[in-house]
Amino acid sequence: VWLRWFQSWPDPTLSTRTGRLPSIRAAMVGLSRSALVVLGALLTTVGLDVCAAAPAARLGPCGAGSCAETLLLAVKTTVTKGVGPGDESERVRLERTALVDSAPKFEKVRDNVGSQHMLGALQKLAVAVVNGTEQLTDMQREILQGIREGMERMVDATFTDHNESQAEVDRARDALAECDDDLDNVTIEEKARASRSKEASHSDCRAAQKSLKALRDKDCRTYHKSATNQGMPDCMKTYDPKPDIEDDYAMHSMHTCLSDISAWASQLNSSLSAERDDCHGAAKLHDRKILECNQLQIAYETAFCNYHEGLTGGCSSYTSCRSSKTASQRRVHEGVQVAEASRKSEYEAAARIDCLLKVFYVSAAEQQERLQGCASIHVNTSALDIVYHAPTPALDCTTDPVATYPCDDQWLNRSYKTKAWYMEAPTAACTVCAHLTTPAPTPAPTPA
Repeated sequence: VWLRWFQSWPDPTLSTRTGRLPSIRAAMVGLSRSALVVLGALLTTVGLDVCAAAPAARLGPCGAGSCAETLLLAVKTTVTKGVGPGDESERVRLERTALVDSAPKFEKVRDNVGSQHMLGALQKLAVAVVNGTEQLTDMQREILQGIREGMERMVDATFTDHNESQAEVDRARDALAECDDDLDNVTIEEKARASRSKEASHSDCRAAQKSLKALRDKDCRTYHKSATNQGMPDCMKTYDPKPDIEDDYAMHSMHTCLSDISAWASQLNSSLSAERDDCHGAAKLHDRKILECNQLQIAYETAFCNYHEGLTGGCSSYTSCRSSKTASQRRVHEGVQVAEASRKSEYEAAARIDCLLKVFYVSAAEQQERLQGCASIHVNTSALDIVYHAPTPALDCTTDPVATYPCDDQWLNRSYKTKAWYMEAPTAACTVCAHLTTPAPTPAPTPA
């Protein structure tokens, strides 16, 4: 019966070790004495009535002790006969396998109720010992010592698992915090400042362009007015280019008029030349300012497009990151909460088992009080509490500042058309944001 159970063990190493031999004695060869102590403890705690089901010819009848103890004694004899002094390394290896691997795997086969079964078995044994209906044998003491050592290892493993779970919860918190770190607010704000700076430079330039246009218009109007209102001398209306040389008055009038014309022409030419230069100079300054402002307009629109791309892309990535990491943190918390409750249950069972085990190591006079204390023991599991972290508040990442963008009607109205300078210094054609344009599809190759 035991061999059939042992052959069904999920560990392929143990299954191979048995080789499916036809006898319990052959299956037991190679197991060390300590491994058998643990095996006996497991059989005792889960209440397997092996002796009742096994043939008496194989194991012999159960004696005054437990059936598991009878099995243990039979197997111990088998080991003594089957393993020689030179097999000590194999004993040690198998002992480690049994002590470290077998108990947890057996508990899994038993649906993780090993500790509760062990607690119930120990409670019955403790009551029997305290009441005097059973006396512990040396073999039973060895079994109890093996259980005690196993519980110590289990408690150590419980705190190790607790620390790992806390670290996992902390990592989930840190992963969520990385979303805030990855949102490069510094770079986005730098792009915002660059956009504002470019806007101011462009607006100042257009204001200067407006002033230069006014100056050009004034100077050119003065020039044009002077040119079209020359104020010729009155004598020019009656000037005779062919006077009678015999007529002294006519000749005198000619010379007098020419003198007036000369003075007028000289002064007019001088003033018109100056006014023309002023007009042309103001026009050139205005034209250069237009070119300068057009370049600043392109720089402003490009800077705003960079800001738009950085802010919308950053906020989109941040939102996705927060959503993913928050969901991940929630899953981690849910999983760890289950593990936390399980660990506390195991720790509480281990503490109660340890309390019962101590009953066997005090004097008979103290056993009753110690046993009663175990019935009302309060196990503090606060050391296994996991500190969970609420998701940190999301950063304010709004795309409102770039809701409109270059070449959009609302943006043009806000950035250009409502400015005081716009009517006298209109902007050039707008530059569309490159990241918002859809590339034209590549035409299919022309068949040869």
